[in-house]
Amino acid sequence: MLLAIDIGNTNITLGGFEDKVLTFTARMATDTAMTSDQYASQFKNILSLYNQDYEKIDDCIVSSVVPSVGSAICRAVSLLCDIVPLSLGPGVKTGLNIKIDNPAQLGADLVAGAVGAISEYTLPETNPPNIFKFIPACKPTEAFKLIQAEKLSFLKEHNCLNPSDFVY
Repeated sequence: MLLAIDIGNTNITLGGFEDKVLTFTARMATDTAMTSDQYASQFKNILSLYNQDYEKIDDCIVSSVVPSVGSAICRAVSLLCDIVPLSLGPGVKTGLNIKIDNPAQLGADLVAGAVGAISEYTLPETNPPNIFKFIPACKPTEAFKLIQAEKLSFLKEHNCLNPSDFVY
């Protein structure tokens, strides 16, 4: 089982995956004062609560926006499961081209979400065609209708959405 752990400022979310199928999710409070032993004990109890065997955990990935808790969690998983978790952070090769001045400032949770989205969905074109074509002089309401029609046509053509979901 793959154990995925997302450490936020308020909550820690756990998820167990077997063959890409989510088998359970659980939440617990983020506590910077807890030790790795305490987290290991809580993990064991939570896994038991959801009828999951901690001995079946053979992989773990940790995403944390709270570095001190991330370290304690990684030690807890190592103690409980005898594995070394992958801690998502600067230096981990994800395949993302992060174009911000300081990529280390990007939260690991956002990186994890982007990598997950890329693995499940097709990326858009790098240079999509311009959906706003030249609009001849006309009344504002007619221009608005023309722009809306162009947008919907573009979105439908590129399978970006189902236009029938919108009222227009």
